[in-house]
Amino acid sequence: MKKTLLLLPALMLAGCQMLNYQEPTGEDTAAVVFTGNEAAQPVVCVPGRGFKDTKISLAVKPWDTNAFNELFKTMRKAEQVPVTVAADGQTRIGVVYNERDTDMRRNHCRVAVQFNAQADT
Repeated sequence: MKKTLLLLPALMLAGCQMLNYQEPTGEDTAAVVFTGNEAAQPVVCVPGRGFKDTKISLAVKPWDTNAFNELFKTMRKAEQVPVTVAADGQTRIGVVYNERDTDMRRNHCRVAVQFNAQADT
């Protein structure tokens, strides 16, 4: 029983390491920049692990001012979120966002796309 209890924290820590998307390194990578007019959480599909959040989420400034820059930095938000993905035909990215319907109920939405990413040249 003690061995099982000692392994549990180690397994929990190992599972926590992949909370956010880890960008690949090397030459066969492509750059993707998330932008938009809705606040959202960009996600990248990791084969065998599903969609993982990027470290930064998309933000929208309510008006054109620099007053939000420090706030966005603290909250890990930006108007553009660049990420690096593996250059292959199975690249899947998307966004997760909350919107309100006409009855002011929250709708948790996901939108995704698959495309053939080409290595940066």
